[in-house]
Amino acid sequence: MKIGLCIPTRGDRPQFLKVCKNLIQRQTVQPDEIYFVDFPGQAGVKDITLRYRKGLEELTKRGCDIALLWEDDDWYAPNYIEWMIQEWKKVGQPRIFGVGETFYYHLGLHKRLYMKHFGRASAFNTLLRLPITMSTWPPEQYSFIDMHFWKHIQGATIAFPDLNNPISIGIKHGIGLSGGGGHSRNFRKWEPGDFRNWFTNAVGDDYGLFYKNIEPLCV
Repeated sequence: MKIGLCIPTRGDRPQFLKVCKNLIQRQTVQPDEIYFVDFPGQAGVKDITLRYRKGLEELTKRGCDIALLWEDDDWYAPNYIEWMIQEWKKVGQPRIFGVGETFYYHLGLHKRLYMKHFGRASAFNTLLRLPITMSTWPPEQYSFIDMHFWKHIQGATIAFPDLNNPISIGIKHGIGLSGGGGHSRNFRKWEPGDFRNWFTNAVGDDYGLFYKNIEPLCV
């Protein structure tokens, strides 16, 4: 089985890209193909759907059997790829698979948010069997491609193995042309409290230092 990583990026947050590449290098199972979808984008235009489509098409051409959607600014535990593939096999290798819950952390606010999804996973916690069997793609500038995937492809979700030790964390920050509303400092769904210690314990001291160097940019 050939494993691919599909990573959309626009070159507008190089600090995160450095962390991203390091996170991939330390994975206990290494991907066979890594495709950074980094062609120049139109200023101010979100094109995440276009980038994921082109990335998945390229990984299919390269002979990949599965693709994990991997976002350039999020954090993944060292066994993330290994665990995702093991769990995907346990549920019968569906065409789409993912974690039906998400942890988010905002670097500038030091806030945390836990979300439980129903029948879907966030994009950065999604695995797809290639080739994609979907009759239509949404417009190239559509921002919620994960919801479109889960609506049009039959699959399965599972829960985190341990809520006290998340296997992935969506990082919110507001740097570059970012996606969901959680990147905004005015987002109202954050849990009350300061979660710096929780975050450092989750990602480890070495990655805590990586992110501390990025924190001052999150104004």
